[in-house]
Amino acid sequence: MTVEIGFALFTAALLGGAVFALLALPALVGAVSGGARSGLVAAAGTAGAVAFVVRVVRVLSRFDRHAAAVEELPAVHSSLITHARCLYDDEFRPTPECELDHDERHFVEELTFADADALIGMMQELCPHVVDGNLPVWIRNLAYRLALLQRPDDPALLRRAADNLWLHGPDWDDIAADLTRRADALEAT
Repeated sequence: MTVEIGFALFTAALLGGAVFALLALPALVGAVSGGARSGLVAAAGTAGAVAFVVRVVRVLSRFDRHAAAVEELPAVHSSLITHARCLYDDEFRPTPECELDHDERHFVEELTFADADALIGMMQELCPHVVDGNLPVWIRNLAYRLALLQRPDDPALLRRAADNLWLHGPDWDDIAADLTRRADALEAT
């Protein structure tokens, strides 16, 4: 028996029992007697059985829909670098032919859950000299921010993120200065 079937049967038994108990309660406590009592118990049993069947069918069909949706997920790129290269091109290498989906929100989701090594590797591969590369500035800023959340005490990473901010607009100069101060303080200790 699979977990899904076990879950469906267990929750259906609870629901069926609850429906039966609720409907048969007057007969069970003696509030109804005679033929009405046996009719009420029979109706409660039928309603409980129907609730049981409906619950099993509903739970198992939901699992089937979920399994079908998982099978229909698009193929993914082999790495964060490959995905970025396909989506934004590469200033230094030809972009390989790719038949996969290039929706930016899928890339941002992959970026969001990437580890620091993958984020730093992407930045070093696609923007090796900070000023170059085809990655949008907001993607660069997000990648550095996510890497710094994972490695807040890495002075080299703090400096590289600060350099990126210095080069891409005065709006972030105060943040870049703070990152540089933090890197200096870490190296001084």
